[in-house]
Amino acid sequence: MRPTNLLITLSNGKSIIYVAEYSTRPENGYFVQNVLLPLMLLNDSEEEISFLNKHCTLSERRINAMYRYQINLAIKKVKVFEEIYNSYCNIFLGNEITKRYLKYLTTLKYRENTKKLEDALTNHIEELLTKTEQRFIIHITKELKRIGRTVSINEFSETPFCDEVKDYIEAFKLNDEEKPICEVSFPNIKEKHLTSIICDSEMSAYDISVFIDKLQEIPAKKRKVYHLKGRNGVCDISFTIDALIPVLQSRRYEFSEIEKFIDNSKFKTDFNTPMGNEFEIMHEMLLPLGDEFFKIKGTELIVIATDYIYPTSLTEKGVKFLEI
Repeated sequence: MRPTNLLITLSNGKSIIYVAEYSTRPENGYFVQNVLLPLMLLNDSEEEISFLNKHCTLSERRINAMYRYQINLAIKKVKVFEEIYNSYCNIFLGNEITKRYLKYLTTLKYRENTKKLEDALTNHIEELLTKTEQRFIIHITKELKRIGRTVSINEFSETPFCDEVKDYIEAFKLNDEEKPICEVSFPNIKEKHLTSIICDSEMSAYDISVFIDKLQEIPAKKRKVYHLKGRNGVCDISFTIDALIPVLQSRRYEFSEIEKFIDNSKFKTDFNTPMGNEFEIMHEMLLPLGDEFFKIKGTELIVIATDYIYPTSLTEKGVKFLEI
């Protein structure tokens, strides 16, 4: 059995070479679960060396090695290569095969019940995404927040996934950590992170672009209707958060600084309709245009939008030049 070269950067930045004298192919359960992932959880260089000495051999790079792992413990990142020694040029070559390692990680993630290890796996996967793929994930997250519900695959006119998996994709949603998730019908797997699907090459860049376009066509969950009851002959105002126009401010304010501007003399605050998650949806859509003060479309009324929507005595110009 051919060895594996481990080119390691310790958490203190020092570079060191170890050799694993056993199988370390990316799909190998022993090496990944018992050596590599526990090593990645350490944050002390002395502990890292002690751990490596138990499982590997401190050595020079072997010319007969089959694989090369570049392990950076300072930034918790791994790259995997085939190791091929060119004796004529006296150099090491080899194709990068990190995606094979990543594919095993995504499989392991859904079998592993240890939360700490699951977090380490998720971080691995996200770090291996390109910047373009990361921007795609941000756009998809924002669209799913806007929609505000689970989106069924049946709502798409076409399925933007490769042929091998498209029949197993059922729906899309955000999990409790606001990460985009696919509900799937794979054997023993009911959910899969969208990052994992991208890293497994189950969606191409074109597929992702189509997916975002299709999400943008899906209407949002029905909005709440807020009612500000008019007083002293003033007409009532009914509206949704889509009618709130952000007013530019000189800075952001704490609620304790601006609550003195709440004015219920003309309109009564609707305490029957708390904003709830619409507060986060609205601010996600509108930032950085405005944060606290909004004008209701079609009116001159300025409101403060927090846990409830409060009418104020301010004008739009007054907000812009507000000094507290």
